[in-house]
Amino acid sequence: MIYRPDYINSIAKFIDLPLVKILAGIRRCGKSTIMEMIKAELMRRNIPAERIIMRNYSGTDIDKNFTAKTMYQELKNLMSGKGKYYILLDELQEIDGWEKAVNQLMEQGNADIYATGSNSKLMSGEISTYLSGRYVSIPVYSLSFKEFISFEESASGKEKNAVSNQELLEKYIRLGGFPVVAAHSLDDRTAYQVVHDIYNAIVNRDIVRRHRISRQDLFARTVKFIIDNMGMDAKIINAFLTEGINTFQNMVNIGPENKEPHLLDIHAGHPWEVSGLLGVTGGCKGIVAFRLHKILAHKMLDLS
Repeated sequence: MIYRPDYINSIAKFIDLPLVKILAGIRRCGKSTIMEMIKAELMRRNIPAERIIMRNYSGTDIDKNFTAKTMYQELKNLMSGKGKYYILLDELQEIDGWEKAVNQLMEQGNADIYATGSNSKLMSGEISTYLSGRYVSIPVYSLSFKEFISFEESASGKEKNAVSNQELLEKYIRLGGFPVVAAHSLDDRTAYQVVHDIYNAIVNRDIVRRHRISRQDLFARTVKFIIDNMGMDAKIINAFLTEGINTFQNMVNIGPENKEPHLLDIHAGHPWEVSGLLGVTGGCKGIVAFRLHKILAHKMLDLS
């Protein structure tokens, strides 16, 4: 286990406070390992091992009939003695209604609770209902470049000076900061496969299913476009944007201003075969066009 002190330092100031400590982040960013670090930190503070209750609720480790009520009863039975218990709940989002169970444990007054889970499920509206004002959210990310260097040194056994920062930075950009990649000396092909699988799990399971996206092909292309263009020089983007705006102005005689959506038809005074809604962006300079059936376009205008 490679130590990530920044997270432990962030969590340490909340230890023993009457707040649920929620660590949320994307898949494989190291949440479970940080939970192990929290346990180690508690033991370093002379908390007896029998006072630390750690449970993992990942899909493969729990019965399909396991409920929040079952979870609450199990934990309550383990907290039979007097004094405070430290409860570490990993992958908690897999339990429907976990918020109620955690709230009940908090109300007993003898539990210091830590939880991890996917931020696609964990940070739901139910938290504000059952845990309002009783939790603190600590986001967990993949490795920073500083952490990546530490992981690389541990995996390769080489000192920092043996590999230049430029080489490490190029590798970090090329392979990313997932701990599972950095903690093992993987060749590029293997690392790409690992990252690709994580990406598919995040997009297909955490986003598509949760938000019930039907046009998965279009969504996949949109995500790819965003990722491909992230960090692109504004000078390059602005040139395309300016040309696009000029084209739309010539087509429909509408500039990039803050306006209501327009319905374009054959009477719009332009020679182009465009039907549907033309949306002009709000605070940004740009134009978005939608080609729709005219009946649907009229209905959308009525609702806008």
